Amino acid sequence: MIWFWLACSSSEMAVMEATEELSDSGFVYDTGQLDAGAEDADLSISPQWSKLSVDLNADGEGWSAKVWEDLYAEDMTWLCQRQTLYDKVEMLTPPIETIALWSRLSQPTLTETSCDSVQVSAPQENIVLGIGELLSDIAVATEVTHWMNGDDELETENVWGAYIQAESDMIWTFGVAYQPSEQEYVLRTVYALPF
Repeated sequence: MIWFWLACSSSEMAVMEATEELSDSGFVYDTGQLDAGAEDADLSISPQWSKLSVDLNADGEGWSAKVWEDLYAEDMTWLCQRQTLYDKVEMLTPPIETIALWSRLSQPTLTETSCDSVQVSAPQENIVLGIGELLSDIAVATEVTHWMNGDDELETENVWGAYIQAESDMIWTFGVAYQPSEQEYVLRTVYALPF
């Protein structure tokens, strides 16, 4: 039996309910800027949550992936963003029928970061993720999708669920996936993932 874990937490929802205007949680547009006064905050704090955005692209050489991680403190205060290019994308056999495309990203190169003042580990050497059936819990929450700049043109007929495999081999469903073209898949966060 396979269990899917929704990438959401009771602490995230509690913060959202108590201080909606101060937390992102997908309900408040993320400007990519620290909250007012954050310059004076202790940025040695370690991130506890991440919102993951992935672009999978094919060219003549094969597939590659660009991964953005928006990192958040325990109270969902935005800390920083980093962008990593994964030069190798291996297509794998999906672990279950509800997943249509399953891939392993490897050979990471950090290309952009605003996380220099934050205690954060290096990008993951391997990420296993994919697209598949859009679960109802994700479908009803898509209005809080964490969009990237330029994503306003992503409307397509088909919307899938976005899945990721944790280090413990648990499979999390964390967002939505689109296929703007035959050479591109786009995965965007609905729920934050534990970092």
